[in-house]
Amino acid sequence: MKVTPEGKVKILDFGLAKAFEEEVAEADISQSPTLTEEMTRAGVILGTAAYMSPEQAKGKAVDKRADVFAFGALLYELLTGKRAFQGETITETLASILKGEPDWKALPENTPARARDLMDDCLEKDADDRLQDIGSVRIQIKKALKEPEKESPVGMASTAQPAQQRWVMTVGLVVLGAIVAGLAVWLVIQPSSPEQSLSRLESRPSPPVVLASSVFNEVAISPDGRQLVYMGVGEEGSQLYLRSLDNFVDRPIPGTEGAGAVFFSPDGSSIGFFAEAKLKKTSLSGGSPITLYDTRPGLRSGDWFEDTILFAGTLPSGQGLYRVSANGGEPEMLATPNPDEGETAYGLPDFLPGGKDLLFTIQLITGFRTALLSLETGERKVVLENARQARYLSTGHLVYEQSRTGNLMVAPFDLAALEVTGDSVPVVQGVRHTPTSYVDYAVSDNGTLVYVPNMGNPKRTLIWVDREGRKIEPLTEALDAYYFPRLSPDGKRLAVGIEMRDGRDIWVYEINLGTRIRLTIEGANEWPVWTRDGSRITFQHNDKDLYWTLADGSGEAEPFLTREYELAGVSWRPGEQRLAFYELNPVGGRDIWTLSPEGDASPFLVTSFDERSPIFSPDGQWLSYVSNESGRDEVYVQPYPGPGRKWPISREGGAEPTWSPDGRELFFRQGRKMMVVTVHTGTTFTVGEPRLLFEGEYLLDANGNANYDVFPDGTRFVMIEAGEESAPAQINIVLNWFEELKRLVPTN
Repeated sequence: MKVTPEGKVKILDFGLAKAFEEEVAEADISQSPTLTEEMTRAGVILGTAAYMSPEQAKGKAVDKRADVFAFGALLYELLTGKRAFQGETITETLASILKGEPDWKALPENTPARARDLMDDCLEKDADDRLQDIGSVRIQIKKALKEPEKESPVGMASTAQPAQQRWVMTVGLVVLGAIVAGLAVWLVIQPSSPEQSLSRLESRPSPPVVLASSVFNEVAISPDGRQLVYMGVGEEGSQLYLRSLDNFVDRPIPGTEGAGAVFFSPDGSSIGFFAEAKLKKTSLSGGSPITLYDTRPGLRSGDWFEDTILFAGTLPSGQGLYRVSANGGEPEMLATPNPDEGETAYGLPDFLPGGKDLLFTIQLITGFRTALLSLETGERKVVLENARQARYLSTGHLVYEQSRTGNLMVAPFDLAALEVTGDSVPVVQGVRHTPTSYVDYAVSDNGTLVYVPNMGNPKRTLIWVDREGRKIEPLTEALDAYYFPRLSPDGKRLAVGIEMRDGRDIWVYEINLGTRIRLTIEGANEWPVWTRDGSRITFQHNDKDLYWTLADGSGEAEPFLTREYELAGVSWRPGEQRLAFYELNPVGGRDIWTLSPEGDASPFLVTSFDERSPIFSPDGQWLSYVSNESGRDEVYVQPYPGPGRKWPISREGGAEPTWSPDGRELFFRQGRKMMVVTVHTGTTFTVGEPRLLFEGEYLLDANGNANYDVFPDGTRFVMIEAGEESAPAQINIVLNWFEELKRLVPTN
């Protein structure tokens, strides 16, 4: 990169490009050659000499921290007009990198202290002491924009830098950071050719937007590989964003709030997506989205061929695969699951070339398989077991995820015979996914792969907090991705969900002993609920089933209830054993039901509103719950089994209700606030005014279920405190990926 006399930044070279030949004594160090062959193998020196990291100069294995060092050297050069590390020969330059320090006095007097600190952190000799990735650099730049200036970093007397100069400098840092993060994306818009080598890039949304957590397919790439759409979360909530890869600028797509499962039109000018339980499309050139058809909750996904959209969803005629005109109209059912064969849902369709056949995913009770459907004959056949979200590639391959592993596999595929013709080979590991539905990856027609890597689970703490909000002590020293803690009736054990690499599981802690056992093994298992005698734990399995198992882990988990829509058990009633649960209804809300151990389900609250999180009072005569009937979530109480008056508990919004063990108080949360009301639950019901107990940054639950619990004596709470959170999600981009597939998995 060079700065022209006119002040323009010009890209001359990016990355490691040429084999490093012998050293030339009078070489221009700025033009020293670079390497790509086995570029992270120990013992190979690679990189432009003036910008090499110390580990590169020593020929050690390198990673992204080498690029952070190069960033610091480049920033120093732009600010001073001279290189951070100099020498007349390559050898002298490398020696300067290994032993020398930049001339910090050469920095302009008005250089922000934050910029000086940033360069110092980037140019640490030891990679472990250096900023660990360019994302950390971006964070420092954000701080530079917010914080007031420190003293002059060059030992001069403190002077106030003019506001305009300071603004120019910090914005310059932001622009430079964007250049470093996005330069290689320029290659995307160049015509693909066999001579182009594989390139791997990392991309994150522009702050304050972050990539959404995994719920739907959250990334899509246009057929020509030039545009990326992703689901981001900003200050106003979640919506779709468009990023053009030739300028790396994010643009929110109007009317896509809360959208997911996005897919491109064949010409790349429009997208289809699901939002508000509707199938919609919108032009990327502007305008409001158009609703094509109303769907229902459940597995939803789509693909677009010519003027036909194929989608998976739940309609009044049932769950399955449908096609509809891209201009709207009545959908045509193509296929529905066969429960007799253990099939529970169809999804993730992909048109094959010509539009006469399609790939789709069959969700089973035990896993997934990939099948083919002829749109002319309706014939179906399985092509891959233990495979989901398969896509056909023009190279003659199928790419798919090996069920619930996050690993992408590739197999040769005969398009004429419609069958796999060879063994599968792993090509990408650690793609973000949900155990029961989606995998966050997409491939363009010209060979660009985009995917969201699994960035690791957050590390949280289970902590005791008293009624005044004072933190007493951690319940356990172990950090993990905890959620939905539930104390046993005697308070000696804690059941809690933990996000695992391969799913979500229920664990039980022996609090006094400090030991724990794992109750569940496969799939998505969450929302543990103790039976009143503490002998069993009921939990949700793979979204739509309720299971229960012995709390000591001595038996096998057994199915308890299977329903058509997603459900979650929340509370067992004392005395007459009935489980309060809620489930999605056909129009998109949630309803409250109760269930006996014999499997007898009875509706308690079925309305057009969204009711959930039912909790029995300790005497079993009342049921608290959350409803949005007022236009926002509030906590209510009704007599059980009814009929009777409905009592509003919260006044200014509320969720996550839980009764005190003696039934005299009802707790709920308003964001960071833990609230309490005094109640009387005799033959009549009375309720006091809500009052604040304490505030704190403890984990909330988006569904409204209590993400905390109360100790049996009512004096303390077990809360979930955020600890070392995982890194913000990013999008990995692999250019010219088809060339690697041809090498790894040759086809005829």
